[in-house]
Amino acid sequence: MKALASELGLDTEDEELDQFHADPVACLEAAANGDYPHVSRWIWPRDLKRVALLPPGHALVIMAPHPFRLRLEAESGRTIAAEQSHAFRLDKHFTILRREDIEPGTLKLHLTLFPEEEKAVRTCAELRALSKFDAYAPVALTLDRAQAAADNSHSLCTNGRGAMAQVRARFGEVRSQYDCLLGVNLDPNVPVDRKVMFTRCRAWISWRGRSHAVNIDTLEKFSARPSGGATWDFLVPLGGQYEVKLRVRLDMKPDTNAIDLRFVRQDEDGGPKSVKLIVRPDVEDRDNHHKTGVWDASSQTVKRGFRFPAGSSHPVEICSSRGEFIEEPEWLKDIHHPAEGERGLDDHSNLFSPGYFEAPLAPWKSVTLKARIPGEKRAPKRKSRGPKKATLGELARLRLDDFIVARDDSLTVIAGYPWFLDWGRDTLIFLRGVIAAGRFDDAIRILETFARFEDRGTLPNMIRGGDASDRDTSDAPLWFIVACADLADAHPRRAHRFLESECNGRTVVEIITSIVTHYMEGTPNGIRMDPESGLIYSPPHFTWMDTNYPPGTPRAGYPIEIQAMWVAALNFMHDLEPEGPWNPLAERACESILRHFSSGGREYLSDCLHASPGESAAEAVADDHLRSNQLLAITLNAVTDKEIGRKIVRACEELLVPGAIRSLADRPVRHALPYNKDGHILNDPHWPYWGRYSGPEDYTRKPAYHNGTAWTWTFPSYPEALYLVHGSTAEESALAVLGTSGELFKAGSIGQIPEILDGDAPHAQKGCGAQAWGVSELYRVLKLLRGS
Repeated sequence: MKALASELGLDTEDEELDQFHADPVACLEAAANGDYPHVSRWIWPRDLKRVALLPPGHALVIMAPHPFRLRLEAESGRTIAAEQSHAFRLDKHFTILRREDIEPGTLKLHLTLFPEEEKAVRTCAELRALSKFDAYAPVALTLDRAQAAADNSHSLCTNGRGAMAQVRARFGEVRSQYDCLLGVNLDPNVPVDRKVMFTRCRAWISWRGRSHAVNIDTLEKFSARPSGGATWDFLVPLGGQYEVKLRVRLDMKPDTNAIDLRFVRQDEDGGPKSVKLIVRPDVEDRDNHHKTGVWDASSQTVKRGFRFPAGSSHPVEICSSRGEFIEEPEWLKDIHHPAEGERGLDDHSNLFSPGYFEAPLAPWKSVTLKARIPGEKRAPKRKSRGPKKATLGELARLRLDDFIVARDDSLTVIAGYPWFLDWGRDTLIFLRGVIAAGRFDDAIRILETFARFEDRGTLPNMIRGGDASDRDTSDAPLWFIVACADLADAHPRRAHRFLESECNGRTVVEIITSIVTHYMEGTPNGIRMDPESGLIYSPPHFTWMDTNYPPGTPRAGYPIEIQAMWVAALNFMHDLEPEGPWNPLAERACESILRHFSSGGREYLSDCLHASPGESAAEAVADDHLRSNQLLAITLNAVTDKEIGRKIVRACEELLVPGAIRSLADRPVRHALPYNKDGHILNDPHWPYWGRYSGPEDYTRKPAYHNGTAWTWTFPSYPEALYLVHGSTAEESALAVLGTSGELFKAGSIGQIPEILDGDAPHAQKGCGAQAWGVSELYRVLKLLRGS
């Protein structure tokens, strides 16, 4: 034991050695003397179901309630370490592995435990030993055939007006009702639910009377481009010595419901000359949330193509740049949608194909299919197709564009693709990344959009077209103020002009003041400040953990992140009106957070003080749920005590997985959290962690959604808080942790950050494939940590 302590740089005098024996982790942290201790913990059995992160330079402390023997195995299968545990209490055993003994990569931890008078227990878990963050390394957005065949990867294209294409790496296949080559937004003014018009196309190379499929079997690689769009590269064997190299490129036209699908033959001149390309489009005409039945479908032939449906007020027109269109109607019935089947939804739909295109394709010649809604203005040509490669920061910045869309004469934000529209909180959280990117004009236009909707302290929770009546949110108005504060920090002169500008007869300062004063006095939807504590009461289902019908996380009372944003709002009001009552009120709220949220001897903050309307914070019941929301208390300066902040960050370490952070710890709780569906309790209320987001919506997904599912938008708050409480000594570790987000760009929606991951390993991507606040928060915190 003395030798181990000495190796770790600790004083080995008897008193210090006794402290190390009593609690090695606490001793290592104390020895750091306020600096970051560079220690990661792995505790059995708590961490068996997550891929724990080991940043560069960290010692790994492995702990269990029984004596154990371990073997640490590298990806190559080589044994890195084999150790026996040491006892530091009767019920605590540990060993420490130095990081210099551990190579970067995915590691397997084989643990054999020896409970007293019981059989040995053998377990295995994965860890991720992280490399030092490389700010200049490009993110690979290319899949080979094996990778494309093995997963459900896809790519997203958008047009800045709410339309989209979501296409699979497996060319010509669909797995979801949201897959399409062209999903249009037919409202020229606001984002509305998209209509799927052009679902997919199938292609063949024809030579000497035989057709050879262009599909996953002939795919060489699939690539998503950093600034949007997708490319498939095929090698199609024709028999004998001949083969055709074919590239298919998808581009969506900006500001227009239109795509180009370009087929380019790229083989050398020595190949066969008489090759033909055959392409058969499969079309629909449906809301993207519904399915297609069978009806009397018909199309109208036009020059080198067709319009579908014939006689519709919004047909899609698909034409070819060369060759001819051959009319040959075909129904394709019972197309399987496994993505919806897994959710317990209708999982079959039908497609209609009016015919096919045929064109000769000599070497280095191309054929382009153009799909558009006739009558719309032509899309302007792009000056540049964007970079072929991008670093993590560059990629996150580029993908901000996918979510910023037109609303009337201004801008708004699509919360995520393929199924969300513009949500209040998502938009205003997303704005923080837009401001960090220096896109002040866009940020101001989006803030103006939402400022117009302010009414007695409320903002829309979500907007459906022109309907902004859903105001069940206590966080959106506060995020509005946080975004304004970010703008003021980033560009004071622009912010001043914006804050003094008029918006529907009021200045933006007056709108902010309206939010704060109504929160104090009470809003029409039930938000109100507790005058004694200075904390904000939030009705159930009003925070970002808004699962309802039945509620998965009701959180009626005083949620921690609402208090953090409230303190930030009060601090900003003090900046705007230094003589006002805001600073004393902010101090009272901060004192109340420490008094009410840190009770019970825990080294982390309660997630919520549960209360009914009219109950004060003092009367509320503090839960013991370990969630990531408390990190916002650090990042928004509601908790400024560095020692308390360090404890919060250390506690939240057990929530981390690569690229995301669990919404609830996998541990028992005293404050019960039952999930009641139709009179039946479906979870364990005293161990509510639910690690898999799968199955039917109301029975298995909702219990998991905020109770163990790992989220990407809250994930950057951990490295941000880590850096804020430990300073430069934690910068390398914070960047390495944040850098694990790069893995998410390479799967699922390639080039995008997903909404959520399973809380349990292997942490599969779930939910919305491309989520706005996930990519914007990644960019914001990455820029903060890198200082540029």
